[in-house]
Amino acid sequence: MASRRKQLLTRLIIVVGVLVIVTTVGWLLIRPRLFASMGYVVADEFSRMPADDVALVEWLKQQPGVVEHAVYAHREGKTLKVDFIQVKNLAGSPQFPALDERARELGYQGGHGFRDDR
Repeated sequence: MASRRKQLLTRLIIVVGVLVIVTTVGWLLIRPRLFASMGYVVADEFSRMPADDVALVEWLKQQPGVVEHAVYAHREGKTLKVDFIQVKNLAGSPQFPALDERARELGYQGGHGFRDDR
């Protein structure tokens, strides 16, 4: 009787182990193929900004995964707010656009880094 229990327990452990392996491999294989739209609202305060935000908006529209018709920028005093949608897979690709770096290149000065503004 004890031998039969041992056999059943061994089989159960094997079955559970195989299920865990199959589930893990399946998740790793499907993650890059499942996509989600992520909405972002970010803001940064600058001491100096270009006359308009057209160049930054146009650059952002060209970034991987960014939905071109869903990019907006508006100012509130010295604060620049940027709203956009980016489609990513569940593995997190593509990466969040390098807004801070591009803003500096375009002449935005004195910023502390774009942060979530919701």
